[in-house]
Amino acid sequence: GSSTFLTRIPAANVVDNPCVNVIGKDVYFLAKDGLHCVDINTKVDALVIPGFSCEEFIIYDGVIYFVTGERQGTADRHSVLSVINLDGTGRKELFVSPTRSGFSHERMQASIYQGNLYLLVRTSYAETPEMGCLYSLNSDGSDCKKLMEDISWFNIVDHTLYYRFIDSLNMTIEEQQFAPYYSVPFEDVK
Repeated sequence: GSSTFLTRIPAANVVDNPCVNVIGKDVYFLAKDGLHCVDINTKVDALVIPGFSCEEFIIYDGVIYFVTGERQGTADRHSVLSVINLDGTGRKELFVSPTRSGFSHERMQASIYQGNLYLLVRTSYAETPEMGCLYSLNSDGSDCKKLMEDISWFNIVDHTLYYRFIDSLNMTIEEQQFAPYYSVPFEDVK
């Protein structure tokens, strides 16, 4: 019923997506100077990985899965999913978008379900509207599979995949804006 002040981020250190993750009594968030962790009980704000930058991250099983893109200067502006330990060691790439060259913009949305990674790669090209593909892979980056095409959003809740289908070739921009959302039991996705 009440709110608690945890920390103050100076305006010069604010990023557009702080990507807050809560793990136990710790709140992790991004700032321009890196990844921070605030202890909910003590309100102590610690910079845990200086210089860390990404589009979004998920902490799972003691490691950080994170997406980098154009703002982080990835090769050819492709979106990349990587992993790093909470202490800043062991950084490695797990998935580089297989998008063909010539794209104008690319984004990646990541989720974890039952220990596996799920990635939606959304790509824009000059000659066609944005396209999206959903991939699954093991937490170590192996066994990558394309599950679905032509979706613009997804989430996994209570063993159900929710998604938004966008037929980028046959739908007008207005039809895409009002496209319905769908759900399917997750075992049917596999």
